[in-house]
Amino acid sequence: MESVILSSPMTLFLYGAALFLNLFDRHYRVGKGWMTVVSAFAAVGATAYALIIGADLRECATVLLSFLLLNMGVKE
Repeated sequence: MESVILSSPMTLFLYGAALFLNLFDRHYRVGKGWMTVVSAFAAVGATAYALIIGADLRECATVLLSFLLLNMGVKE
């Protein structure tokens, strides 16, 4: 079974952008939380795009759960 998320450059870019914005906001605290919201919208948008192009629900849930666990971390 081939991964739709890993084979699509657009989903990789959107998930990468969401991860970068989230980690950047957690490290530098420049956006007062708005970058976390933007990264969450990017992750949800990438998931919606992945579902439209035929990704499995389990594949999308795995990515979103890992993103959720990253956001649930203790902030300084």
